[in-house]
Amino acid sequence: MRKVILILILVLIVYAYWPTIRKNIPSEVINKACTLVPSFCPDISSSATPTNPQTASSTPEPSPEASSAVTVTLKVGETKIINDALMIQILSVEKDSRCATDVQCIWAGNVSFFVNLKGSNNKEKSVTIISDAAYIFDGHTITVQEIQPSKISTKTLKTKDYQVTFHITE
Repeated sequence: MRKVILILILVLIVYAYWPTIRKNIPSEVINKACTLVPSFCPDISSSATPTNPQTASSTPEPSPEASSAVTVTLKVGETKIINDALMIQILSVEKDSRCATDVQCIWAGNVSFFVNLKGSNNKEKSVTIISDAAYIFDGHTITVQEIQPSKISTKTLKTKDYQVTFHITE
């Protein structure tokens, strides 16, 4: 009987604090969970709305009216110039919390990269770009499309091993 009461109390606490808890959970996980328990998520779309367009935000859907899109692959330390309008350089890998391919996780995780950007007006900025978010700089939307190699629980990745494919739109 005590176990039943404790479980009920736990369920009530989670239900009461769900809006606060939900803000700290990636939107992909929320969307998947909300298909199972819709009553917890009556307003999914409003929880993922960014407030500052210059910081990381939810990954946008590609728009058909985008004037140009470029895909560029870089290793740490490499620099690429895109259409004479944007320079991008990966300075370092800050954190890799991706789920290893040989284990089962409740969250896919992400990778954050410290990147140097330089726009067409010589505006330069060093920022953190997170793999599951978009970053807007000088009229360009930068998203991570792919990260290689995949993470394996029994192997430690070296910084020089990372290869990142960015999708950049104007």
